[in-house]
Amino acid sequence: MEQQLTGVRTICEKLMKTGTGSYKTYIALELSASDLVSAYNEKLSKDERLKIDYDYEKFKETFDKEMDKMGKDN
Repeated sequence: MEQQLTGVRTICEKLMKTGTGSYKTYIALELSASDLVSAYNEKLSKDERLKIDYDYEKFKETFDKEMDKMGKDN
């Protein structure tokens, strides 16, 4: 799904030179879980094909469980 997220904050950015002389940029972004869920909910609920199979409450429940798991693993 193509999605533009608002409320994203860059928390770290590092430019590295590779062995071949080119550059790579590493960026760490931060976005609140509620903003992410809201953005996906809006996008999914506007897509008629996905709307048929989409259950926001089920998605939110699964998302919250996965976020809790990640928090306990760290």
